[in-house]
Amino acid sequence: GLKPNEHEYKVMGLAPYCKKKYYLDVLNILKKFQKVDGVKFLDKQRPKDLYFGVKKLIETSRFDAIAGGLQAYSEELIVQWIKNCIKKTGVKNVCLAGGVGLNVKANFLVNKIKGLKNFYVPPSPDDSSQGMGACYAKYLKIFNKENIQSKNFYKIAKPSPLKNAYLGYEINNSEIISAIKKFKLRKKFVVKSRHINRIAAKLISKGKIVSRVVGKAEFGARALGNRSI
Repeated sequence: GLKPNEHEYKVMGLAPYCKKKYYLDVLNILKKFQKVDGVKFLDKQRPKDLYFGVKKLIETSRFDAIAGGLQAYSEELIVQWIKNCIKKTGVKNVCLAGGVGLNVKANFLVNKIKGLKNFYVPPSPDDSSQGMGACYAKYLKIFNKENIQSKNFYKIAKPSPLKNAYLGYEINNSEIISAIKKFKLRKKFVVKSRHINRIAAKLISKGKIVSRVVGKAEFGARALGNRSI
């Protein structure tokens, strides 16, 4: 019932709620599909299609078991692939791009790989930031000795490194208070304190819902703190 290319994050978020013993059957089904061979992903028994074919195999499983099995399968493939890449190339500094780079649980395990020196995932590694990458790639392509000596080179705009992902709309306290009044929220209060993080932590520990809106909105498909619930 979830939407392809849209709700993967929900599946990832649900995965930790399932214990290993409950998702093993799903994991074993998925492990028949594909494997990592060296630095390549090879099909073993690829389903006829990735919707109805897969659905038929796992539709009797619980939803959390499906999420847990898929997450475990993804982690196994990704970790093994990166291990093999490091072993083959000797490169110990890894940058991961692509939509799967949003899988923070898998990234956590990658970061623990023995022999890995530095691991970097861009703030928004999926398709939303590919345009930025294209600009950098084009700049590096023309950045050579021949062009540097040319007068036209100085007409080319040099891209600056991205320092952070807080590139969106900036909001201030008066706008937030105005929004609270507009929507007539009954339980509301504004805290001005140096210990705001401690206060928020206590509320969360009591099962309360805390919304954080501060400064500029972050770019990309995940919350980096300025817009979080």
